[in-house]
Amino acid sequence: MILVTTHDQADFDCAGGALAASLLHPGAVVSFPGAKMPALHAYLASHPGLLPEVRARDVDLASVRTLIVVDTQAEERLGRFRALLGRPEVDVLVYDHHPRGSALGRGAVHVEEVGAVTSLLALRLKTAARPPTPAQATLMLLGIHEDTGGLLYAGTRAEDLEAAAWLLRCGGDLAQVAEVRARGLTVEQVDLHHALLHDARPHAVGMREVVLATAECARFVPDAARIVQDLGASLAARRLVALIRMEDRVFLIARSRARDFDAARLAATFGGGGHAVAASAVLRGRTLLEARAEVLAALHGALPSGKTAAELMTAPLFTLPAQTRLAEGVAALNRYRLNVLPVVRRGRVVGALTRQVADVALGHGLGDRSVADVAAAEVPIVSPGAGLEEVRQRLLAGGHRFVLVGEGPGGVQGIITRAELLRGLHGAAVEETGGNGAEAEDLGPLLVERLPAEMLDLLRRVGTLAHGARMQAYLVGGVVRDVLLGLETGDLDLVVEGDGAALAALLAREIGGRARTHPAFGTAVLDLPGGRRIDLATARTEHYPRPGALPRVTPGGLRQDLFRRDFTINAMAVALGPARFGALLDPFGGRSDLKQGRIRVLHGLSFLEDPTRAFRAVRFAARLDFALADETEHLLRVARREEAFSRLSTARLAREIERLFAERRLARVVRALARQRLLEVIHPDLRLTRRGGARLERAEEILAWARLQSGVPEVRAWTIPMAVLLEPLARAARGAALARSVLRAGDRALLVTAPERAARLLAGVLRREGDAALHALGVAEPAEVVLLAMVLTPRQEVRARLARYLTVLRTARPDLTGRDLLHQGVPQGPAIAAGLKAALRAKLQGGGDREAQLGAALRAARAHRAP
Repeated sequence: MILVTTHDQADFDCAGGALAASLLHPGAVVSFPGAKMPALHAYLASHPGLLPEVRARDVDLASVRTLIVVDTQAEERLGRFRALLGRPEVDVLVYDHHPRGSALGRGAVHVEEVGAVTSLLALRLKTAARPPTPAQATLMLLGIHEDTGGLLYAGTRAEDLEAAAWLLRCGGDLAQVAEVRARGLTVEQVDLHHALLHDARPHAVGMREVVLATAECARFVPDAARIVQDLGASLAARRLVALIRMEDRVFLIARSRARDFDAARLAATFGGGGHAVAASAVLRGRTLLEARAEVLAALHGALPSGKTAAELMTAPLFTLPAQTRLAEGVAALNRYRLNVLPVVRRGRVVGALTRQVADVALGHGLGDRSVADVAAAEVPIVSPGAGLEEVRQRLLAGGHRFVLVGEGPGGVQGIITRAELLRGLHGAAVEETGGNGAEAEDLGPLLVERLPAEMLDLLRRVGTLAHGARMQAYLVGGVVRDVLLGLETGDLDLVVEGDGAALAALLAREIGGRARTHPAFGTAVLDLPGGRRIDLATARTEHYPRPGALPRVTPGGLRQDLFRRDFTINAMAVALGPARFGALLDPFGGRSDLKQGRIRVLHGLSFLEDPTRAFRAVRFAARLDFALADETEHLLRVARREEAFSRLSTARLAREIERLFAERRLARVVRALARQRLLEVIHPDLRLTRRGGARLERAEEILAWARLQSGVPEVRAWTIPMAVLLEPLARAARGAALARSVLRAGDRALLVTAPERAARLLAGVLRREGDAALHALGVAEPAEVVLLAMVLTPRQEVRARLARYLTVLRTARPDLTGRDLLHQGVPQGPAIAAGLKAALRAKLQGGGDREAQLGAALRAARAHRAP
């Protein structure tokens, strides 16, 4: 006999899994070792024959040759069937979805971390091509929906949705599933919910908050797990443990929505089990108070001890040699954007220079003294393995603003400031949250939805390889922004806490491609097969030696790396490590700014240090249809007042101008430039008139048209709006404007003369001459001038003729070649070119077949040769 069983107190997932197992193993008999949950009992009673079962006491154990256990690996939950485990003639097969090593001692164990065991077995039925009947599919759907909360619980996996979809195709009835799951609460269940809600209290355990609720019932209340699930939702509890004494036992039910709390680990302490997000256990021989005390003690084991000093510290550690002049020390504080720097002598920390002390010392005229003369001598140091409570105590004991991390003064590795400690203690550290005090958003599902499968697989492999090399890799910048906005993504930009160049070389060996590393800068480019590229950079910080200059970079942490970026929406990262894949790290509120549609800089000196950020702000605002935040507009006005843009080099300004005017939403870009008075940076006389605005809107349309036409050559699109703005200026003023805002001499020459050349082209078209004349006019001009002419004229029929030139006439060729003329005796040389030109003119004039074209060509060739 093949016997299929499950645990006592069977629910819909047990029944759905047992049914699927009996279909997977034809001839199997189903038997439950104990009572069923009331809802399941009622459902099976109303559907007789749906799940043929044998009462446990009627099973002949001696005839059992195969025991199939579903939804448990705990032998104590098998009732009388536990005796079968000791018989060598009985084969044991386990199907389970609880991530726990087998306690059955032997047998084949199939464990997959899916939301419901029914999903695991339904997918095996699908593979075996053994579809259930509609009624059977409905029972299995009930099992999946019960254990996954309608496919909404955190433990739900893609396999659960796949199994549910297949069961629907097999005829499963979702309306019936919804009706069964919508069952109301009994009076006893309502009373239990109220009792737990009244008693629920938060407890601090290992620097984390766990809500503990207890209740005592005079008699057994069924479906208590559902009550606890609803309680957790109403309290928005991330870690919830309920203790319910019913009859002579205490039932422990745990629910988790936090990565650091494994509910199954807590339940296992008391002989129970389940998932990381939902688990239970039964405590016998204890009062409710005793059980509560034991659970509080066990929670310290179920929760990790918290971050260590090594995990929270900022590294690498910047230091000052003891002989450094105080004025230079202050410059270093500014350069690294720090408030404290350790002072070292012969490799040992001998004190620390704080900004407060340094400012006072400068005020006393001590700028030429060494930093050792004014540095605080007593510096607290904790070991890398110290817990955050020890760090907190060291900070409080000495009234310090920081703690160094290392094995004594000669082995200091990093530093923890008070702000970093607060983030660690209160859940705002980047591993736990987005960096702004809110729960970290899990972008894993969004990455699956919006990234190509091969790119997603690549990111997972990068994260795993980095983790194996003791590094942390993050997806950063524009890719994160575009994923959140649902936009198309380009090349991948990664930041590595570790050695970016070394990781690139490792990736090239493991996944293929060619790594081009720049160890001096900690950067690398990995060129992958298929043309995709990954940019990797070691996490770094930067400082500007003077406003408007290029920054100088030094190694730093992820937060420092994000802080050096231009705007909050570009200063987000996604963790790629296996434990936290998809976690959004958002220390500066970029996610909120995305939702509110605003561009915001990260600090008050942003535009003063790098004025090109003003142009980028306009560019992103136009592209995303965002607005500049009020304080960002204020800082931009300050930068203008301080003449920050006058310090920009021609090369940096030119690159930003080209990027700005290459945007698709030209009119919006230029209007924003005008509103922020940034057109004046290009030239003081540059203005946006009403006519200019209309032309820019026309330029948007014409350039969009040109991109879609296969016959139109690729053009430097940014030159068109630039020429529109320059057109009202005199040629001398155009030259002055272009000298600072356009880098290449050829582009400057084109833009200085483009308005007049476009006007001449328009005048020729207005003479209404034929295609031959139009070809002769256009062939002398690049496509940029022709497109500019289309932009400048308001007349649709003129634009149509110019469009015909670009798409048809520009590439027109005569119906004969130079070889044909050679065969007619025309000598090699200029006469051939003159003949072909005449042949094309004859063709374009409308009546020239090949013979007519040949005649025209020969006449032109003879005339060209005549003295």
